[in-house]
Amino acid sequence: IYDSFVDDSTMTMPQRHGSVWHIQILLFAILLSWISVCTSYPMIAEVEKTKCFRFNVPEDDDAHMVFVAIPFEMKDNGEEWFVEQLNQLIRGRDEDEGLPTEFQGKPDDELQTYMTEFVEENEAETGFTIQIQKPQRPIFKQHDFEWFKPLVLNYVVESHGFQYREDGVLGGYSVCFEPYDAERTAHIIFDVILDSDDLEDSEDDEGDSKVLTKEHLTPLESNLAKSISSSHKVLNEMRYMENREARMRRTADGINSRIRYFSYLSIAVLLGVTYVQVSYLKQYFKKKKII
Repeated sequence: IYDSFVDDSTMTMPQRHGSVWHIQILLFAILLSWISVCTSYPMIAEVEKTKCFRFNVPEDDDAHMVFVAIPFEMKDNGEEWFVEQLNQLIRGRDEDEGLPTEFQGKPDDELQTYMTEFVEENEAETGFTIQIQKPQRPIFKQHDFEWFKPLVLNYVVESHGFQYREDGVLGGYSVCFEPYDAERTAHIIFDVILDSDDLEDSEDDEGDSKVLTKEHLTPLESNLAKSISSSHKVLNEMRYMENREARMRRTADGINSRIRYFSYLSIAVLLGVTYVQVSYLKQYFKKKKII
């Protein structure tokens, strides 16, 4: 490919077309390899008052949900550690038992010290509760959050015995974060995994997503279902980056406002000192009868 660029003027039209096709194939291969290693991120919700999300569970499928609450003021490196731990917890899903209920890794000493001191200064309870229900139906799951502790709900549909499509629609669920005694804003990191989603690093294709699937799927339908699953992961990552960007913007705006107020204060102090010096010199010269 690179030799074809040495003397472009001597290339014939077929050779140029061949070089272009080679470049396109190379770029396409690089794009595919990038997509294959792209990882998704859980969603992060900034919860100060009641906030709800809606999830659909396809027919003949089930869902696993995982949540963890952290303080709003936690540093970015701590937030990234919890996001990574949720990813590892999801990758550790068992086909029969669902998601593990505890994080596999341990935080570093600085983060562990921060978590311990925070729980000692505050109560372990966050003051937030999670409520899960089907639209226009009573709440069937309700749990209180504890700081830094994962809340895992496996086989949400099976545990309540819902019948799919009993009202002619997908199995929709509302997940609401409700404050009942909250004294601070919380970040709740969460993700919802369908039972049919591919297990990470699996050696076979038994876990192919059942979104849009029926018996005897054609290859085109199967590829479309995988594309939809990949797009959801990309959207989750984009939401995560959007939340990070908004948080950094608020930090930058706060710093700019403090700098502006400090400038005003400096000018006021300078004017005050100047007035005092002029007044002192004026009194001094009058006393010495110089003026």
